Amino acid sequence: MKNVLLVQENGDRTKIKSGYQHSDIGNAVKKILDAKGRDYSTTSSIDKALEQIKNKNCEVLISNLSLEFDEWKQLICETRKIRPDLPILVLASDGAMEQAAQAMELGASKLFSSQSSAPKEIASKVDDAIREFEAEKSTPNCLERSSNRFMVSDSDSMKELFREAELVAQANCPVLICGESGTGKELLARRIHQQSQRSNEAFFSINCASIPENLLESEFFGHIAGSFTGASKDREGHFQAANKGSIFLDEIGDMPAGLQCKLLRSLQESVVRRIGTNTTEAIDVRVISATNADLKQRKKDSLFRVDLYYRLAVVVLNIPPLRSRPEDIETLAEHFIRIKSASGEPNLSISEQAISALKNYSWPGNVRQLENVLERASLFSNGEIKVSDLSLEEDLNPDGSSAPLSWSLQQAASAASKKAEIKIIKKALLETEGNKTEAAKMLGVSYKTLLNKIKNYQLV
Repeated sequence: MKNVLLVQENGDRTKIKSGYQHSDIGNAVKKILDAKGRDYSTTSSIDKALEQIKNKNCEVLISNLSLEFDEWKQLICETRKIRPDLPILVLASDGAMEQAAQAMELGASKLFSSQSSAPKEIASKVDDAIREFEAEKSTPNCLERSSNRFMVSDSDSMKELFREAELVAQANCPVLICGESGTGKELLARRIHQQSQRSNEAFFSINCASIPENLLESEFFGHIAGSFTGASKDREGHFQAANKGSIFLDEIGDMPAGLQCKLLRSLQESVVRRIGTNTTEAIDVRVISATNADLKQRKKDSLFRVDLYYRLAVVVLNIPPLRSRPEDIETLAEHFIRIKSASGEPNLSISEQAISALKNYSWPGNVRQLENVLERASLFSNGEIKVSDLSLEEDLNPDGSSAPLSWSLQQAASAASKKAEIKIIKKALLETEGNKTEAAKMLGVSYKTLLNKIKNYQLV
């Protein structure tokens, strides 16, 4: 292993906020890295960490999470954009489980919590994880397998899609990927990048719908200091950072009209211009875009430029929804279970009845929804996932249809969250034989908070 990068807070800040919990974990990790003779470096600067990551001066990133350390969000997001396959290990102390869950959602590879382990035990597990990554790195094609977690299939339609994607990867033309939300459009884009001649260069992902319109141009092309309020220093855009590599533009149909024009010019002339300057910079970037909207209809409605569409859609790949390829459901379910087992749940399996229930569901959220259902089920199972563990009632109405469209996203999330929380509390009380003090420790909440939740949910 060339180098391990450990990013943690300044020791004084950690001492004040968390009673040495984070420094204890960090110091234990340092000791075991020293004992194993591994090269490592430490920093408390996000900018310096990202610089090392961009220059490929590390092979594993370890981030020491703390309750008020907001920068780790930026660290994980930027790392995933610069080096999507770099292993990210997250160290979380007691009480930081909400942040830890967010870290996993943002792209962390593994999570180590002091809720159930001492610092020395965590440090040993970290070393085991590093050795796993070393073994994976030496195995042919592990990069593709590890990053394309949805890209397994037994269906003829997906096999044909993979064949087309492999052919397209060898060319240098723009690609437009179409498909419903949750079908794996970004994963297919990464697959194309990894099979291309640009595979050793950067892969950047931008969600055009998630960034405020007034910041999109800066995200794309960068800016110079003083070019607008809040621009305190020069900033490189994603197109410059992705030079020689690939850039993925997700939800391209939601791009503002003004930026569509500037993007078209950049693609035509292979140059970009930062906000606040008249000089241009040459770029060599392959653009892969994606949409779940009907771009042809948006063209007719004058919401998307015709010339930009044809510039982006030199090759169009369509990912079929999961409901149209039910033969993939069992394959994907077993794939996700293998991933869970490899992460520390060796006895995890799924019953035939549960597989049958999965096959009989319509999956409006596609593969992403299937993964989330199995992730949730693994929390409540006793080693074998059964129908009762799937909680498909959270995704279905009594008539078998999906949640009503009149629900807001917040309402849907709130309902699912409440049911999940009740199940977790019940499981903790069961495992501690009703000892609320121990259950509160297990859940990472105060005794008073647990009593309030038990009362509110009428669990007594």
